[in-house]
Amino acid sequence: MKVYFSDSDEFQTAHSVLMALTKVSDQKFDDSICGNNVKRSYLIELLTFEKQSPDFIVLSEPESADEKTVKQRSKHLNGFIVGRFLPKPNKKRDVFSKTKATYLWLDLICAAPGYGTKLMHFLETVAKKQRINRIQLGALHDVIGFYRKLGYVNSTTCTERKDIAKKAIVTQDKSMVGKTRYNQFLNTLIANKLTKEKCSNIPDCDLEGFIMVKCLTSSTNAKKKTTQVKSKSKGKAKSKSKAKAKGKGKGKAKAKGKAKAKGKAKAKGKAKAKSKSKGKSVAKHPYFLRSLAKNRKGGIHTLRSDRLVFQSE
Repeated sequence: MKVYFSDSDEFQTAHSVLMALTKVSDQKFDDSICGNNVKRSYLIELLTFEKQSPDFIVLSEPESADEKTVKQRSKHLNGFIVGRFLPKPNKKRDVFSKTKATYLWLDLICAAPGYGTKLMHFLETVAKKQRINRIQLGALHDVIGFYRKLGYVNSTTCTERKDIAKKAIVTQDKSMVGKTRYNQFLNTLIANKLTKEKCSNIPDCDLEGFIMVKCLTSSTNAKKKTTQVKSKSKGKAKSKSKAKAKGKGKGKAKAKGKAKAKGKAKAKGKAKAKSKSKGKSVAKHPYFLRSLAKNRKGGIHTLRSDRLVFQSE
């Protein structure tokens, strides 16, 4: 398998191989390659339409294909993919690896039995190397289950609605194609505008396909993200432990301050209590009472004791 980009010299050769494929016998194109689901005119339109010309072509061929002519290569072709990268960085297409494209759009996928999965896996590895975020395509109604097995979902974003995911279980059984439950699922996709073009019924929507998407993440990026998350979590844990330690230190200081304040208050209270008790004991002393009785006989009442002096008229 090999990918040919539009800016390479070999792209025109791959383009010619697909054009030659439209001229081979009906059995080769319809039955073996495209499963009798794609018209020749559609492939010709993709290859010749200037406004939406392909940006890349993937060909699945035998190893000795390069040594054969274009017609011979088209006869021995096992499958192909025609696609574009979007959004376009500018009017002139740049080299694929240097573009700012965020996703691939696959216009057409045709493969002989046993080559479809290999083609898709090969394209995904190429996309990851080019740092492409996701792959989108328009699937025919009867192959939705095939793409779902490869990890694609019926959505325009990386996350699929839960109600659609539940109804999509019917696609796992090929025998359900064309039955009521399967058609109900397709009508749900139409109602949610998950089709390439605006349409109102299954036959019309099937002409352009039902939108499916798969988001890609490279192993290196995943490792970087996990290490970043781990370092962030470690940093948060350290900051939390430091905050707790500071909080504990402040708590201990406050507790000590409160204990000291309580001790001082208690000491002051005890000193006051002692002074009051001493005053009461002096007032009750017999010498104090005798001097009080003697001084009452005079004109000025002077009350004296060893520690207290009261004067009144």
